[in-house]
Amino acid sequence: MNLKSIFCLQIIFLILITTSCCDKTTTGCKDPLATNYDRNADESCDGCCTYPPKQGGVLFWSEDPNAIPTCGTFTILINNKTTIITGYYNNPGPVNCVNVFGGYVLLDVGTYQYIITRSSGCPGGNGTITVNEGCNLVKID
Repeated sequence: MNLKSIFCLQIIFLILITTSCCDKTTTGCKDPLATNYDRNADESCDGCCTYPPKQGGVLFWSEDPNAIPTCGTFTILINNKTTIITGYYNNPGPVNCVNVFGGYVLLDVGTYQYIITRSSGCPGGNGTITVNEGCNLVKID
């Protein structure tokens, strides 16, 4: 092999190394709102981004002024969370989930069963709520 052939092989080798290392791209989630956002990704993946669960607030409330004095506080158990209502709202009731008398929980969007008990043995109750994003109001008596 002569010097010219060796030189040509070296140039071809350098071109192959340069193009192979410069053409590498990283595919990943390029949405900064995703939990798996990859700021180093060169290309966006198709459907690989994951997002935190959407949530909604739930406010259980009562407008019965006699419920607390007669039967004691309401205790609501929902999705392994407990919240207590310690007062009542005047008619027409709350217009948002601002927590004045307790009864508030934050949950992932979905459908849940809840159980209501009262501190002095009065009848409780139960029910189902579908939680949407934003404020969800549940009137109980």
